[in-house]
Amino acid sequence: MTDSRQVPDPEIAQIAAALDRIGMRRAPARGPGRPGEASGPRGQHGFGHGGPRVAHGGPRGFGPHGFGPHGFGPHGGGPGGGFGGGPGRRSAMGARRMLHAIVHAEHPQSITELGHAIGVDQPRASRLVQTLADAGLVRRIPDPNDGRRVVIEATKAGRARFEAHAEARAAEVGAAAASLTGAERAELARLLAKLADAWPA
Repeated sequence: MTDSRQVPDPEIAQIAAALDRIGMRRAPARGPGRPGEASGPRGQHGFGHGGPRVAHGGPRGFGPHGFGPHGFGPHGGGPGGGFGGGPGRRSAMGARRMLHAIVHAEHPQSITELGHAIGVDQPRASRLVQTLADAGLVRRIPDPNDGRRVVIEATKAGRARFEAHAEARAAEVGAAAASLTGAERAELARLLAKLADAWPA
């Protein structure tokens, strides 16, 4: 059986990865916000609990019926199935950010360390990890360096889910960047990578 997945243009892959890195950084809270929003006028990252910029699933949505084409809501699809774990939109975004942190960690980390990486407290981090574990995307293992500690690693299904999202993201970026020249794409990739490196944690 051959792998039918298409390898994106290197610059497109770099642009998509930089956008994801920026998107994974948690913005500081902006106050209590209006009803139906996570915090401030537009909620965390502009995706609150029903604010004006929240989509309802679909290819780019963060709604209760899925995060992007592979779904992180209770009705999401993609490898490993969907998961909700709370009030749809915010939970879906948090779960994806947590999976991103787990997949990209240099070594398996504790829940506290993962919470710090994405800017949430330990109870919230624990709930996000449990949501991912219930979906079969991550698992708890003994810390190889300290058997008294438990750390988190992505399962094969979790890595497949993340890779599927990355491919879909690259396809979206490729379509959006179709009008750019090769030189423009390379420059955009360079600048976005620089911006992602400097983005506040």
